[in-house]
Amino acid sequence: MANKIIDINSTRGGKSNKANVRNYSLLIDKYKPLRTPKINVKRLFSAVYVDNLPNFIIKTYKIKGLEFGNWVNQVRRLDYCLSTIIAFYDLQKILQLKNNNLGFNNTLSMAYGARGTKGASAHYEPDLKVINLSRDKRIDKLKDRFGNKKYESYNDTNQDDWQKLTNDVREKISGYGAIAHEYGHALDYILSEKYTQKRYNALSGGVITLYDYKNPNRAYSKFLDSVYSKKENVNELEQAFINCFEPFLFTKDKPTGFYRRVYNYAQKTSTYWSQLNEIWARIFETYISYKLEKTGIKDLYLVRGNKGKYRIDLGKDANNVYPTFGEMGKNYKKIDIFISTINKYL
Repeated sequence: MANKIIDINSTRGGKSNKANVRNYSLLIDKYKPLRTPKINVKRLFSAVYVDNLPNFIIKTYKIKGLEFGNWVNQVRRLDYCLSTIIAFYDLQKILQLKNNNLGFNNTLSMAYGARGTKGASAHYEPDLKVINLSRDKRIDKLKDRFGNKKYESYNDTNQDDWQKLTNDVREKISGYGAIAHEYGHALDYILSEKYTQKRYNALSGGVITLYDYKNPNRAYSKFLDSVYSKKENVNELEQAFINCFEPFLFTKDKPTGFYRRVYNYAQKTSTYWSQLNEIWARIFETYISYKLEKTGIKDLYLVRGNKGKYRIDLGKDANNVYPTFGEMGKNYKKIDIFISTINKYL
């Protein structure tokens, strides 16, 4: 990204100067995080000035930089920063990475409404190491049943009505809720590049897809070729990853029920669902959701619907591509070991 930070008080470019707010403290007081139980967001960034929140995120969590799209106005930038602070707080609470190092020593960047593609609520870019969340639908573009705009800008309506509408669209029409999924991708690619003798691939095997489980020996052989990348020796980090990834797909060298569900669904729809990197990302967000539930936390910005990036959209079909909590309950401790192993490399 060109700039380390695009200041949330910037007034240059696109609509970034729209919906400016003179009293940020009042807006923060009315801010409603997509999290329960409620949390005092001010406590998390203490006395830091509001316009320094991007810097707070970068410094606290070792993030390389933040990027905002020109069409993300000041209210949405502030909301994104506050939501990210809470999400990272919860994510770090689970992962316990040394020195809050969620950004892997300033390797990972975050973008909001800056790099989206049509139809995608969020995505991870392995080459640039950026997690991008799509911006929610612009409230000033919403229309009533007669085709008239409801609001022209933030100042055209009272703050309570605007905030209520904002809360609704950010939860349902945006990249909010995809952090855990995309962070799973970041783990997969960044760790592979930085700590596996320049293997420059994903720990999971990347875009390689599952092989037909009706030939179990071949399916297992293909999987091993993917995650070991035909290397005779793997380091402790790679082995810890394989040890937590494989049990979801194979038991005693045979494809699991989860493997079969994913493969069958992919055959009916798209091979996207059976890509190893996507399977890992869904396993990881289920892990985060599972751990959150065990602590009584629901962070809908971190995990959409407290279930998963695609679970709500897929409905009942989500059971075909996500591991169940029962399956996670049997294997989550192996993911714990993988996460703890990461700290040896940071």
